[in-house]
Amino acid sequence: MDVSDRFGLLYEDGAAAQKERAQRLTDGFSNAFGHMPSACVSAPGRSEIIGNHTDHQNGCVVAAAIDADIMAVCSPRNDGIIRIVSEGYGEISLDVSDDDVHRAEAGTSAALVRGTAKGLRDRGLKAGGFEAFIDSRVDAGSGLSSSAAFENLCCGIYDHLFNSGDLGAVETALTSRFAENVYFMKPCGLEDQLASALGGISYIDFRESLSPECEALKTDFSRFGYSLIITNTGGSHADLTDDYAAITREMYAVAGYFGEASLRRVREEDFYSSLGKLRELYGDRAVLRAHHFFTENRRPALALERLKEGDMPGFITLLNESGDSSSMYLQNLYSPSDPSSQRLNTALVAARRLLAGRGSARVHGGGFAGTVACVVPEDLSGRLIETMDGIFGPGSAREYRIRKYGVFRLF
Repeated sequence: MDVSDRFGLLYEDGAAAQKERAQRLTDGFSNAFGHMPSACVSAPGRSEIIGNHTDHQNGCVVAAAIDADIMAVCSPRNDGIIRIVSEGYGEISLDVSDDDVHRAEAGTSAALVRGTAKGLRDRGLKAGGFEAFIDSRVDAGSGLSSSAAFENLCCGIYDHLFNSGDLGAVETALTSRFAENVYFMKPCGLEDQLASALGGISYIDFRESLSPECEALKTDFSRFGYSLIITNTGGSHADLTDDYAAITREMYAVAGYFGEASLRRVREEDFYSSLGKLRELYGDRAVLRAHHFFTENRRPALALERLKEGDMPGFITLLNESGDSSSMYLQNLYSPSDPSSQRLNTALVAARRLLAGRGSARVHGGGFAGTVACVVPEDLSGRLIETMDGIFGPGSAREYRIRKYGVFRLF
């Protein structure tokens, strides 16, 4: 398969523009490093479709790779040095042979570069020095998991430059999560990395967290006459760590009451017969959040079946039920520390009023601030984007396509 075919396979009707983008990166690489790159690799962002805060409880999700990606042109080095130049960002430079955890690097891209190298070596693979020129279309803070896309991109670079080029999606995702947990020092589940690595619309069952069951549909909502629109409401996640941590802490506490490590291991009948004692020990919010898990965890499998059957009204109903459960029971639409700021709720009010039952609108990802996701009939997509931009500012809302492939080598 020649280069044109590979761009067409990945980007479809956007292939011409992406080839121009790759040429611009190639020119930038040549100017920065004095020679031509030997490979071009892309990794996508992801969108959570349904399954809000279920993955960390060994639950189920439906998520999707999207057409916002990170593209890198790269070449290997033989001295173990890594140099990465990113458009709009500074240069990263490090010695990949040093795989110690550096606390000063926590929260930085350098930590992810170093951590993915260590993770691959622990799997018996090679990870050497390289040069790369990168362009990201997965904006940081957009709720599309730019960190997972970058981690997966690093895995793809190491794999295609130094190994066989056929590192599996699960192995890629596990390596990326290791880098984020240990080197980036951020606790996270596996949903973001795995959805990005798999491509398509993926059903993922995390019952066994190190070997999740996956099924990817290589389709897009446009096949059914719908669009995926994600609106960034502009809220910051900077001060929300305690809010996110409270969700997992309360869910784990309820699971621990029954001697289990996650709510997936708890029998529902035991949970509901113990409501009085649970609220006495852990409070009402913990009980409601556990209830959200039990009801939400059934929806991903049902949503996948609705998509397979082409039953979009049934699929839309499940998405709206998921959004309502996040609002009422999970309670992650705004931070209790700042109840006057409720951007997500405002966005959902506006979206649902416009859609009038013809589409879905729900919190996207972790919640408390950030983004909402809408699946809407194509004839309403322009009006929805215009409405959201009018409330949250130009460029806040954007239509995304589902990307069929995860980490992908273009040349």
